[in-house]
Amino acid sequence: MRTLIAVVSCAAHAEYRKAIRETWLPLVPKDNADVLFFMGRGSTAVCSDEIVLDCDDSYLGLPEKVRAIVQYALKGGWDYVFKCDNDVVLLPSKFLASGYETADFVGHKNSSKEDPVPPYGFLYGLSKRSMQIIAEAELPRDNWDEGWVRTKLYEHGITLHHDPRYFLHFGNKEDYVSKRRPPRAPIRPEPPKIVPVDGTFAWCLYIPWLGYKNLPHERNIQEFHKIWSKEGLRCQ
Repeated sequence: MRTLIAVVSCAAHAEYRKAIRETWLPLVPKDNADVLFFMGRGSTAVCSDEIVLDCDDSYLGLPEKVRAIVQYALKGGWDYVFKCDNDVVLLPSKFLASGYETADFVGHKNSSKEDPVPPYGFLYGLSKRSMQIIAEAELPRDNWDEGWVRTKLYEHGITLHHDPRYFLHFGNKEDYVSKRRPPRAPIRPEPPKIVPVDGTFAWCLYIPWLGYKNLPHERNIQEFHKIWSKEGLRCQ
């Protein structure tokens, strides 16, 4: 079985691609998985593992990019594809041995409600059956790619297989926010205190302490390397 780890990237995220190449990418077994970085219109491929697709390269165009990736994977003959954000830290051997191939749709559920439940958008996988559905699906009006994928697959009787080993990493609040809060600063609700389960093989960086999408890229990449130093290096 051939698996494609499709890292969703863009013209502005060269440093994220560099971070992945410096950490977990070299450990991906070449006999059963491939890693490619996918960008959209306006980008330029400068390395052999970068693919430029005819799709929107912006955050608002995520569903179009996901559909284009799936179409590319089908044409390339891959049996399974993972949509992977470029700030995800993977332990490749554990990830590829996790048993995802038994499910048509796999990831970490992003709701406690009953089906249809969407996955966390940072990393989810599709079988060839699911790829064929998404490749032909009409695009949504918004940019919520995981919700769109969830809905389209549910229309064909496919629901998410939940795997708790995909972990959403918030980081330590004290590393980003001063203990002395300005008097009129808004009080942000804190996410629940959760820790990775045994056997976790994927960490997605979601650092909310400075507000949604306000964290500078260099700080996010520093956290990426911090996780790799703690979790990834000991698995080599």
